[in-house]
Amino acid sequence: MKDNKELHELGRGKGELVKVCTASGQLEANVLKSRLEAEGIPSLLRYDSASSVFGIYFDGLGRVDIMVPVELAEDAARVLSSKPDLITDADTEPENNSGER
Repeated sequence: MKDNKELHELGRGKGELVKVCTASGQLEANVLKSRLEAEGIPSLLRYDSASSVFGIYFDGLGRVDIMVPVELAEDAARVLSSKPDLITDADTEPENNSGER
């Protein structure tokens, strides 16, 4: 596996994509893609057609590679390695001026 510096140098300015992680299926891949896009990092999912048709994951079949532009690989790795911010019920409840919930 290449380190971040090597990934950054690979194809600089050529519009190349690099793999930042591998998901174990379409659902996980789409969640990771959404996290990247929420941070302004465009991404592409690379997978074999059998995994999307059958929805299985076995011995590499069903894996989905998350690809990003080489110049954003370090940012993408940082986003994916950080714990996601979760919305809780307390975040969505309207404020009550009387102090009651």
